[in-house]
Amino acid sequence: AVVSTQSTGDKGDSKRGVKHVFTSEQLVNREKCSRIMDLTELQYSRQFVGIETDCACFTCTRHTRAYVNHLFNTKEMLGPTLVSLHNLHHVRKLVESVRGVLKGGTDLLEWGMQ
Repeated sequence: AVVSTQSTGDKGDSKRGVKHVFTSEQLVNREKCSRIMDLTELQYSRQFVGIETDCACFTCTRHTRAYVNHLFNTKEMLGPTLVSLHNLHHVRKLVESVRGVLKGGTDLLEWGMQ
């Protein structure tokens, strides 16, 4: 889920994985990119699942939305750190996916439309 507390400008920025950490914006797999979550909202304070249930990053496997919600709402530095780990994991998986597509000879535009 993409998590945001405020608009931060251009979403196509190559620094996206780290840039949105301080606004609690998080990256997700491309099938869910249209979904936006604001982890500072009250609804997440009682959700005891990872940010993405199918994500294998350190943050998603060890911490809940409720905990990250608490960290952001109390301005704890661990909140942005955990989001950064999640974002960097997602960017790495995305790059691996693109590399696989390029090695397989699939057109990137065709891959993006799937």
